Amino acid sequence: MDNETRKGLRELRDDRSRGAHDLALKGLELMARYVEKTDVKSMEEALGALRWIAGKIGSIRPSMAPLQSVAAGVEKAGVNLIGIISDPAEFVESLKREMDQIAENLKNAGETAAENALSVLEGKRAVMTHSRSATMTHVFDLLPGRDILIYATESRPGGEGVRAARDLLERGFRVTLVPDMNICHFLPEADLVLVGADSILKDGSVVNKAGTQLLALAAKSFGKPFYVVADSFKRRADCRVFLEEMPPEEITNFEHSHLTVRNYYFDRTPAELITEIITEE
Repeated sequence: MDNETRKGLRELRDDRSRGAHDLALKGLELMARYVEKTDVKSMEEALGALRWIAGKIGSIRPSMAPLQSVAAGVEKAGVNLIGIISDPAEFVESLKREMDQIAENLKNAGETAAENALSVLEGKRAVMTHSRSATMTHVFDLLPGRDILIYATESRPGGEGVRAARDLLERGFRVTLVPDMNICHFLPEADLVLVGADSILKDGSVVNKAGTQLLALAAKSFGKPFYVVADSFKRRADCRVFLEEMPPEEITNFEHSHLTVRNYYFDRTPAELITEIITEE
């Protein structure tokens, strides 16, 4: 593995600020760069290089389905091209065009899902969000006005909600940033909850930033609709739950022989707590 690829994979693994959509696009860029720079002499070597990098991208962030979706899509495109192309250089160029199309489809899916979510905000005064989602931010970008008040949770560990609040302030919205433990205090003032997702499981549950399930439970308790906006690239064909665990030092540096610190970044919200999952479909 070359140093550039090693660095790119490490950045994907350690990224705490970007959502699943943005990381999937970064994964596509990394796959294209790797396949282009790898010196292959045969179609077997070209396909082997593709499968290796696709496997790395698809497994590096197991809680984020779009990385798995784009990796599987690129590998499938490569296998299809093998049947019609015999020159390795031509294979690489054709594969890069396929990757560009997958990236375009990914962007379009997110944008259409955001457009479809606009109706749930029509006439609403206030909404609560959790974490930072590119698709969810795009929903707010599409709003004709900036009158709605957005309650953004801090979204620990990691504090993605703080960055989301900054993004929304730059767009001209009124934002109230609240600690995660205060959601029950402010939720009665919101008309609904709108969040993104990193994975949609086959049973209709979603995997998203830790705290999403607690927010969904609170919304049910207060009788507030709980909407998820996420495109089909986030769908998984099974119900396996992969919850990434991050270093305990993010929680505390205190050490003790009887202390175990657990730091999960994601949780699973059951389908029965979700009013609707809004996709591009």
